[in-house]
Amino acid sequence: MKWFWVLSTVVLGALAGATLLNDPGYVLIRAGDLVFESSIAAGVLTLLMLVFIVFVLYAGVRHLLLSAGVFAKWRAERQHSKASDSWQQGVLAFARGDLRGAAMAVKSARVESDRQLEALLIQAWHFVQAGEDSALQQLQQSVSANQPQHSESLELGVARWQLQAGVFDGAAIPLAKLPRSTEQAGLLLWSHIQNAKWSDVSSHWPVAERQGVLKAETFRGQMPLLRAGKAMADSIAAMQQDKPAWRIGLRGLPKQWQADATTIGLFAEMLATQGKPQAARELIQQVLSKRWLSSLVRAYGEINTAAQLAAAIEQLHGWLAKKADDPELLLALGRLSRANGQHTQAHKHLVLAAKAVGSAVQQAGSESSEGNELLQLITLELGKLNLTSSVSMNASGASS
Repeated sequence: MKWFWVLSTVVLGALAGATLLNDPGYVLIRAGDLVFESSIAAGVLTLLMLVFIVFVLYAGVRHLLLSAGVFAKWRAERQHSKASDSWQQGVLAFARGDLRGAAMAVKSARVESDRQLEALLIQAWHFVQAGEDSALQQLQQSVSANQPQHSESLELGVARWQLQAGVFDGAAIPLAKLPRSTEQAGLLLWSHIQNAKWSDVSSHWPVAERQGVLKAETFRGQMPLLRAGKAMADSIAAMQQDKPAWRIGLRGLPKQWQADATTIGLFAEMLATQGKPQAARELIQQVLSKRWLSSLVRAYGEINTAAQLAAAIEQLHGWLAKKADDPELLLALGRLSRANGQHTQAHKHLVLAAKAVGSAVQQAGSESSEGNELLQLITLELGKLNLTSSVSMNASGASS
């Protein structure tokens, strides 16, 4: 097809040239006071000569610039500028939370070699958040085969994001294959705890200590969970002894963590999940006997398993004698009373809790976010209580 157009152009040019020779015609050009008169053939020839001269000059200047390296430098800078613009668009989209837009911008951009890892991490982050497991797996395999220097960093980033998103299954397998480092040891310990593999937690804990996980800034937010997991692992290992297992776990914690509400709350939650609700209650009671922590009182009320529920309610009444207006304590009593079928008592305690929080919120103003959150919890609990009471009344009416 290309040669057809070239041949057609030559034939048409020859015909046009023959026509002009037989009937040259003329062209009159006026520029101010100057007048130029020429035949069409001469005008075309002059135009072609001008184009040829311009082309020769351009080629000469370009050759000189290339010889001096100026043109190549300008072209490289222009390409780098375009790549930087696309990269900047991707980063801005990432900052706005537009993960898909960031991934597309980075993918289409010409990423410099020193930014390849960042581009891969942005794409992987998008795949994790979007739940595109197959695309994520393809990316990991591609990086492992073609860019092995970035594979470890990518795997560590993906593992952390999956754990943060609550995806715990299978995280330990790729982590165990990576070289040991602070990040690898911490993420592997985190994975063992979330998967309730307590023997693995015990065996891996010394490795995490040697790798500096407990002092790493990157795991500061997970430290209560890691400490609670270690206490739980110690408790599981000591369950064959005569002493209550939770005491072993609590004693194994450093002193500053023995009174940390978040750590103790997580430890109690782990005990309850493992079918040890009474041990969880005893743990919280032990800590509250030394220091009153409102969040632990709330955690105590969330352990509503039927085992020794009456004793737990009695314990709350004992605390209520000293702290009659504590809304967290009243909320916990309302929850456990409802779980125990004492609907009238539950309603009474929840209403008192709502009044106590309401007055506190009015005094503090609308800026009391904690008070508003607590009031929402009490309202939700009242709704559950009303629903439970309605179901019980309907069941009683049907049986009669």
